[in-house]
Amino acid sequence: MNKNIAFFSLVLLAILVARCDGSTFEPIESSSSSLSNSPSDETLPKWPDGEKSNDSTSPSDDCISYSFLNHNPDCLPSLPLVEIQKESLDYEYRDPLEDPSFPSRFDPSIYSAPSRLLTLSNIDPRLWLSPYFQLGEFMSTEKGAFAVFSALAVKQLQLIREAMGHPLMVTSGYRSPGYNSAIPGAATWSRHTFGDAVDLIPKKISLNELAELCLDYGASYYQIYEKHVHCDWRSFEKDKQFFGEQARGRTMSKITRSLEQESSITSTTQADYIEFKAHHPLSEDGEGLRYQWKIKFPDGKLLEAQDQSVVKVPSQKGVYKVGLLIGGNTELTYQITIK
Repeated sequence: MNKNIAFFSLVLLAILVARCDGSTFEPIESSSSSLSNSPSDETLPKWPDGEKSNDSTSPSDDCISYSFLNHNPDCLPSLPLVEIQKESLDYEYRDPLEDPSFPSRFDPSIYSAPSRLLTLSNIDPRLWLSPYFQLGEFMSTEKGAFAVFSALAVKQLQLIREAMGHPLMVTSGYRSPGYNSAIPGAATWSRHTFGDAVDLIPKKISLNELAELCLDYGASYYQIYEKHVHCDWRSFEKDKQFFGEQARGRTMSKITRSLEQESSITSTTQADYIEFKAHHPLSEDGEGLRYQWKIKFPDGKLLEAQDQSVVKVPSQKGVYKVGLLIGGNTELTYQITIK
């Protein structure tokens, strides 16, 4: 009798499991490295073009709707910034209208703090945001337990990656203000803290070519360093779910004009040499900017040097003509006569 009951119980359990298992759970595969390699044709998510997923979850005060997600719920957990600031000192954003250190060349309207941030501890970093990029490449708990990143910037980076046709390494995306301030030489008002900037390393093209690609795909600003390129989309409209109403920022040409006004070349003359020194107001990541010098000597010879902010050359009587490109975007000229 007991054996019959046990047998029928097992049969009933098997039927229930079979009925309940109408769909299978397939976890997202983790990236093999920080390089954005192309998934196989079978697993490649299709670019949604603004279409939302089939998830029926409605946005609430606790979640953010991301329309660019692929095969994932479009409602992600978030918290108001005021609540986050009660938990962590890493999220103290400065007020650009009250802070005397705010640079006059910047547009204060796009430096307002976000009102909400995503809660990364409750989100799988392997989540595909586009066919080539996963959430963890732009937002990592190592750089802040809460984060934001521009959906429009992801779309432009997807297009850049498609145009390149080979892997692109994202070395930095969002950074909490606290994490950013701990980086030697990091900009106080870094766009990384607002979620529309990335640092990139290409695999098969030059840094200059990558910078131009960023510009071709709408980047507001780029800056070339010794080993990577910084690109940001600060002039793009901000996501109202994170920032409320904000104006668009300045374009590349307006930013570089301001930088050229604040940058300079100085010289120090010694008996047997002249030292030329570059001065530039921006820096990031503790890595040196790319400096490309062209110095024409009085005798007509031309010297080209790069990756140094200071250059020493032999002294000659006559006129030295100096040209300098800083970070791939700021052009300066200088002239000195040695008697």
